[in-house]
Amino acid sequence: MKRIISICLVMLTLISVCASASAATYVGYGDFKLAINGDSYLLGGYTGSSLNIEAPSEAYGKPVVGITDSFYEKCSAAIETIVIPEGYQSVGSYAFYACGSLKSVVLPSTVTSVGTMAFGLCTGLETADFSAASQLKAIPYGCFSGDTALASATMPDSAETYGDFCFNGCSALSEVNIPYGTKTIGERAFNNASSLTALTIPATVSSIGAYAFYPEGIEGNSLILSCKNGTYSADYAYENFLSLNALSNKGDADGNGVVDINDVTFIQLYRLGLADFEYHNQDKNADTNGDNSVTIRDATTIQLALAGLIEL
Repeated sequence: MKRIISICLVMLTLISVCASASAATYVGYGDFKLAINGDSYLLGGYTGSSLNIEAPSEAYGKPVVGITDSFYEKCSAAIETIVIPEGYQSVGSYAFYACGSLKSVVLPSTVTSVGTMAFGLCTGLETADFSAASQLKAIPYGCFSGDTALASATMPDSAETYGDFCFNGCSALSEVNIPYGTKTIGERAFNNASSLTALTIPATVSSIGAYAFYPEGIEGNSLILSCKNGTYSADYAYENFLSLNALSNKGDADGNGVVDINDVTFIQLYRLGLADFEYHNQDKNADTNGDNSVTIRDATTIQLALAGLIEL
Protein backbone atom coordinates (compact mmCIF):
# COMPACT_ATOMS: atom_id res chain seq x y z
CA MET A 1 0.00 0.00 0.00
CA LYS A 2 2.82 2.38 0.92
CA ARG A 3 4.49 1.55 -2.42
CA ILE A 4 1.30 2.42 -4.32
CA ILE A 5 0.92 5.70 -2.43
CA SER A 6 4.57 6.53 -3.09
CA ILE A 7 4.18 5.88 -6.83
CA CYS A 8 1.03 8.03 -6.92
CA LEU A 9 2.83 10.89 -5.18
CA VAL A 10 5.71 10.70 -7.68
CA MET A 11 3.25 10.75 -10.59
CA LEU A 12 1.40 13.73 -9.15
CA THR A 13 4.70 15.55 -8.67
CA LEU A 14 5.69 14.88 -12.28
CA ILE A 15 2.30 16.07 -13.55
CA SER A 16 2.64 19.22 -11.44
CA VAL A 17 6.16 19.89 -12.74
CA CYS A 18 5.11 19.36 -16.38
CA ALA A 19 2.10 21.63 -15.95
CA SER A 20 4.28 24.34 -14.40
CA ALA A 21 6.83 23.99 -17.21
CA SER A 22 4.18 24.34 -19.94
CA ALA A 23 2.29 27.24 -18.36
CA ALA A 24 3.71 30.54 -19.60
CA THR A 25 3.82 33.61 -17.40
CA TYR A 26 2.52 36.75 -19.11
CA VAL A 27 3.09 40.44 -18.46
CA GLY A 28 1.28 43.39 -20.00
CA TYR A 29 3.03 45.89 -22.25
CA GLY A 30 0.69 48.50 -23.70
CA ASP A 31 -1.83 46.65 -25.86
CA PHE A 32 0.29 43.50 -25.90
CA LYS A 33 0.69 40.44 -23.72
CA LEU A 34 4.24 39.17 -23.47
CA ALA A 35 5.29 35.67 -22.42
CA ILE A 36 8.40 35.60 -20.22
CA ASN A 37 11.13 33.68 -22.06
CA GLY A 38 14.21 33.70 -19.82
CA ASP A 39 16.03 36.96 -20.47
CA SER A 40 13.66 37.87 -23.30
CA TYR A 41 9.96 37.91 -24.19
CA LEU A 42 7.70 36.31 -26.76
CA LEU A 43 4.73 38.15 -28.22
CA GLY A 44 1.82 36.32 -26.62
CA GLY A 45 -1.34 38.29 -27.33
CA TYR A 46 -2.95 41.59 -28.31
CA THR A 47 -5.63 43.41 -26.29
CA GLY A 48 -6.07 46.53 -28.43
CA SER A 49 -8.63 47.35 -31.12
CA SER A 50 -6.46 48.40 -34.10
CA LEU A 51 -6.55 46.10 -37.11
CA ASN A 52 -3.01 47.08 -38.10
CA ILE A 53 -0.38 46.50 -35.46
CA GLU A 54 3.37 46.87 -35.07
CA ALA A 55 4.91 44.28 -32.79
CA PRO A 56 7.36 45.61 -30.17
CA SER A 57 11.03 44.76 -30.52
CA GLU A 58 11.77 45.25 -26.82
CA ALA A 59 9.99 45.73 -23.51
CA TYR A 60 11.20 46.60 -20.01
CA GLY A 61 14.81 46.57 -21.22
CA LYS A 62 14.59 43.05 -22.68
CA PRO A 63 14.28 41.99 -26.34
CA VAL A 64 11.12 40.45 -27.77
CA VAL A 65 12.40 37.55 -29.88
CA GLY A 66 9.40 35.69 -31.26
CA ILE A 67 5.70 34.96 -31.40
CA THR A 68 4.12 32.27 -29.22
CA ASP A 69 2.08 29.28 -30.35
CA SER A 70 -1.59 30.16 -31.00
CA PHE A 71 -0.90 33.89 -30.69
CA TYR A 72 -4.07 34.89 -32.56
CA GLU A 73 -6.27 33.06 -30.05
CA LYS A 74 -5.18 35.67 -27.50
CA CYS A 75 -5.99 38.67 -29.69
CA SER A 76 -9.03 40.89 -29.24
CA ALA A 77 -9.02 42.33 -32.78
CA ALA A 78 -9.34 40.84 -36.26
CA ILE A 79 -5.78 41.68 -37.33
CA GLU A 80 -5.27 42.70 -40.97
CA THR A 81 -1.56 43.50 -40.89
CA ILE A 82 1.28 43.00 -38.43
CA VAL A 83 4.81 44.38 -38.71
CA ILE A 84 7.24 41.79 -37.36
CA PRO A 85 10.51 43.60 -36.55
CA GLU A 86 14.10 42.51 -37.01
CA GLY A 87 15.27 40.47 -34.04
CA TYR A 88 12.31 38.10 -34.03
CA GLN A 89 13.66 34.57 -34.40
CA SER A 90 10.54 32.40 -34.41
CA VAL A 91 6.86 32.25 -35.24
CA GLY A 92 5.08 29.60 -33.19
CA SER A 93 2.82 26.77 -34.29
CA TYR A 94 -0.72 27.90 -35.16
CA ALA A 95 0.42 31.48 -34.40
CA PHE A 96 -2.04 33.06 -36.87
CA TYR A 97 -4.20 30.00 -37.52
CA ALA A 98 -7.70 30.92 -38.76
CA CYS A 99 -6.91 34.66 -38.76
CA GLY A 100 -9.20 35.19 -41.74
CA SER A 101 -8.68 38.96 -41.76
CA LEU A 102 -4.88 38.84 -42.21
CA LYS A 103 -4.01 40.26 -45.65
CA SER A 104 -0.24 39.90 -45.91
CA VAL A 105 2.78 38.66 -44.01
CA VAL A 106 6.45 39.63 -44.26
CA LEU A 107 9.16 37.92 -42.22
CA PRO A 108 12.36 39.70 -41.14
CA SER A 109 15.84 38.36 -41.84
CA THR A 110 16.32 37.09 -38.29
CA VAL A 111 13.57 34.45 -38.32
CA THR A 112 15.02 30.93 -38.16
CA SER A 113 11.88 28.87 -37.53
CA VAL A 114 8.17 28.90 -38.31
CA GLY A 115 5.88 26.42 -36.58
CA THR A 116 3.28 23.97 -37.86
CA MET A 117 0.22 25.58 -39.49
CA ALA A 118 1.51 29.02 -38.48
CA PHE A 119 -0.55 30.75 -41.19
CA GLY A 120 -3.03 27.95 -41.89
CA LEU A 121 -6.63 28.80 -42.73
CA CYS A 122 -5.85 32.51 -43.13
CA THR A 123 -8.51 32.74 -45.82
CA GLY A 124 -7.93 36.45 -46.47
CA LEU A 125 -4.15 36.19 -46.81
CA GLU A 126 -3.17 37.40 -50.29
CA THR A 127 0.63 37.63 -50.24
CA ALA A 128 3.44 36.09 -48.22
CA ASP A 129 7.03 37.29 -48.39
CA PHE A 130 9.59 35.17 -46.56
CA SER A 131 12.44 36.16 -48.89
CA ALA A 132 14.38 38.12 -46.25
CA ALA A 133 14.39 35.19 -43.80
CA SER A 134 17.80 34.03 -44.97
CA GLN A 135 18.23 31.58 -42.06
CA LEU A 136 14.91 29.79 -42.49
CA LYS A 137 15.55 26.21 -43.63
CA ALA A 138 12.04 24.75 -43.65
CA ILE A 139 8.59 25.84 -44.77
CA PRO A 140 6.64 23.85 -42.18
CA TYR A 141 3.77 21.39 -42.30
CA GLY A 142 0.58 23.15 -43.40
CA CYS A 143 2.19 26.59 -43.25
CA PHE A 144 -0.39 28.13 -45.63
CA SER A 145 -2.86 25.25 -45.79
CA GLY A 146 -6.37 26.42 -46.64
CA ASP A 147 -5.31 29.96 -47.61
CA THR A 148 -7.70 30.22 -50.54
CA ALA A 149 -6.88 33.88 -51.36
CA LEU A 150 -3.09 33.46 -51.36
CA ALA A 151 -1.97 34.46 -54.85
CA SER A 152 1.77 35.00 -54.44
CA ALA A 153 4.38 33.53 -52.11
CA THR A 154 8.08 34.37 -52.14
CA MET A 155 10.21 31.94 -50.20
CA PRO A 156 13.83 32.40 -49.00
CA ASP A 157 16.82 31.06 -50.90
CA SER A 158 17.79 29.22 -47.70
CA ALA A 159 14.74 26.92 -47.78
CA GLU A 160 15.70 23.25 -48.05
CA THR A 161 12.36 21.67 -47.16
CA TYR A 162 8.79 22.36 -48.25
CA GLY A 163 6.79 20.46 -45.66
CA ASP A 164 3.74 18.25 -46.09
CA PHE A 165 0.58 20.20 -47.00
CA CYS A 166 2.47 23.53 -46.88
CA PHE A 167 0.42 25.06 -49.73
CA ASN A 168 -2.47 22.61 -49.53
CA GLY A 169 -5.70 24.08 -50.90
CA CYS A 170 -4.15 27.39 -51.98
CA SER A 171 -6.48 27.56 -54.95
CA ALA A 172 -5.54 31.15 -55.95
CA LEU A 173 -1.78 30.55 -55.83
CA SER A 174 -0.29 31.41 -59.21
CA GLU A 175 3.28 32.29 -58.29
CA VAL A 176 5.73 30.61 -55.92
CA ASN A 177 9.45 29.89 -56.06
CA ILE A 178 11.33 26.71 -55.18
CA PRO A 179 14.93 27.95 -54.71
CA TYR A 180 18.07 26.14 -55.71
CA GLY A 181 19.24 24.12 -52.71
CA THR A 182 15.78 22.78 -51.90
CA LYS A 183 16.03 19.06 -51.19
CA THR A 184 12.54 17.94 -50.17
CA ILE A 185 8.98 18.70 -51.28
CA GLY A 186 6.53 17.06 -48.91
CA GLU A 187 3.37 15.03 -49.34
CA ARG A 188 0.53 17.04 -50.94
CA ALA A 189 2.66 20.18 -50.61
CA PHE A 190 0.78 21.82 -53.49
CA ASN A 191 -2.38 19.74 -53.21
CA ASN A 192 -5.19 21.40 -55.20
CA ALA A 193 -3.22 24.57 -55.91
CA SER A 194 -5.35 24.72 -59.02
CA SER A 195 -4.21 28.16 -60.28
CA LEU A 196 -0.54 27.14 -60.32
CA THR A 197 0.27 26.52 -63.98
CA ALA A 198 4.09 26.60 -63.94
CA LEU A 199 6.67 25.61 -61.36
CA THR A 200 10.43 25.24 -61.72
CA ILE A 201 12.00 22.46 -59.64
CA PRO A 202 15.79 22.74 -59.11
CA ALA A 203 18.15 19.82 -59.66
CA THR A 204 18.90 19.70 -55.92
CA VAL A 205 15.47 18.23 -55.11
CA SER A 206 15.90 14.54 -54.27
CA SER A 207 12.59 13.73 -52.56
CA ILE A 208 8.98 14.51 -53.50
CA GLY A 209 6.11 13.20 -51.37
CA ALA A 210 2.98 11.45 -52.58
CA TYR A 211 0.48 13.65 -54.42
CA ALA A 212 2.71 16.69 -54.00
CA PHE A 213 1.01 18.24 -57.04
CA TYR A 214 -2.33 16.47 -56.79
CA PRO A 215 -4.39 15.86 -58.84
CA GLU A 216 -1.50 14.27 -60.73
CA GLY A 217 -2.24 12.79 -64.11
CA ILE A 218 -5.86 13.93 -63.87
CA GLU A 219 -7.41 15.72 -66.83
CA GLY A 220 -7.69 19.41 -66.06
CA ASN A 221 -4.43 19.68 -64.16
CA SER A 222 -2.65 22.38 -66.16
CA LEU A 223 0.54 22.47 -64.08
CA ILE A 224 3.76 22.25 -66.08
CA LEU A 225 6.91 21.34 -64.16
CA SER A 226 10.16 22.75 -65.52
CA CYS A 227 12.94 20.37 -64.51
CA LYS A 228 16.41 19.56 -65.69
CA ASN A 229 16.27 16.41 -67.80
CA GLY A 230 17.46 13.36 -65.86
CA THR A 231 16.86 14.86 -62.43
CA TYR A 232 14.75 13.29 -59.69
CA SER A 233 11.93 15.79 -60.28
CA ALA A 234 11.89 15.09 -64.02
CA ASP A 235 11.59 11.36 -63.31
CA TYR A 236 8.82 12.13 -60.82
CA ALA A 237 6.93 14.10 -63.46
CA TYR A 238 7.23 11.25 -65.96
CA GLU A 239 6.14 8.63 -63.44
CA ASN A 240 3.12 10.65 -62.27
CA PHE A 241 1.91 11.77 -65.71
CA LEU A 242 2.58 15.45 -65.09
CA SER A 243 3.30 17.81 -67.97
CA LEU A 244 7.04 18.37 -68.14
CA ASN A 245 9.15 21.13 -69.63
CA ALA A 246 12.38 19.17 -69.77
CA LEU A 247 15.45 21.40 -69.49
CA SER A 248 18.84 20.16 -70.63
CA ASN A 249 21.46 19.88 -67.93
CA LYS A 250 24.17 18.10 -69.84
CA GLY A 251 27.51 19.39 -68.55
CA ASP A 252 26.07 20.56 -65.22
CA ALA A 253 28.67 18.54 -63.30
CA ASP A 254 28.36 20.36 -59.97
CA GLY A 255 24.55 20.25 -60.02
CA ASN A 256 23.94 23.97 -59.50
CA GLY A 257 21.55 24.33 -62.43
CA VAL A 258 23.90 26.09 -64.86
CA VAL A 259 26.83 25.04 -67.04
CA ASP A 260 29.89 27.20 -66.40
CA ILE A 261 33.61 27.06 -65.61
CA ASN A 262 32.78 25.71 -62.14
CA ASP A 263 31.72 22.45 -63.79
CA VAL A 264 35.19 22.10 -65.32
CA THR A 265 36.72 22.66 -61.88
CA PHE A 266 34.34 20.15 -60.30
CA ILE A 267 35.35 17.41 -62.74
CA GLN A 268 39.02 18.14 -62.08
CA LEU A 269 38.42 17.89 -58.33
CA TYR A 270 36.40 14.69 -58.85
CA ARG A 271 39.27 13.12 -60.76
CA LEU A 272 41.59 14.00 -57.85
CA GLY A 273 39.20 12.46 -55.34
CA LEU A 274 38.45 15.84 -53.76
CA ALA A 275 34.78 16.04 -54.81
CA ASP A 276 31.98 13.55 -55.32
CA PHE A 277 28.50 13.37 -56.78
CA GLU A 278 25.60 14.16 -54.44
CA TYR A 279 22.53 14.80 -56.59
CA HIS A 280 20.25 12.58 -58.64
CA ASN A 281 21.93 11.72 -61.99
CA GLN A 282 24.72 14.24 -61.36
CA ASP A 283 27.26 11.73 -62.69
CA LYS A 284 25.25 11.33 -65.92
CA ASN A 285 25.12 15.10 -66.40
CA ALA A 286 28.90 15.28 -66.00
CA ASP A 287 29.37 12.52 -68.60
CA THR A 288 29.15 14.85 -71.59
CA ASN A 289 30.31 12.32 -74.22
CA GLY A 290 28.11 9.46 -72.99
CA ASP A 291 30.84 6.89 -72.45
CA ASN A 292 29.58 6.05 -68.93
CA SER A 293 32.59 7.56 -67.21
CA VAL A 294 33.62 11.02 -66.11
CA THR A 295 37.08 11.92 -67.32
CA ILE A 296 39.12 14.98 -68.18
CA ARG A 297 37.67 14.70 -71.69
CA ASP A 298 34.30 15.72 -70.27
CA ALA A 299 35.90 18.81 -68.73
CA THR A 300 37.45 19.65 -72.11
CA THR A 301 34.05 19.24 -73.80
CA ILE A 302 32.51 21.74 -71.39
CA GLN A 303 35.36 24.22 -72.01
CA LEU A 304 34.83 23.96 -75.78
CA ALA A 305 31.08 24.48 -75.31
CA LEU A 306 31.66 27.55 -73.13
CA ALA A 307 33.98 28.93 -75.84
CA GLY A 308 31.15 28.50 -78.35
CA LEU A 309 33.06 25.94 -80.43
CA ILE A 310 30.65 23.05 -79.91
CA GLU A 311 27.16 22.43 -78.48
CA LEU A 312 26.50 20.12 -75.59
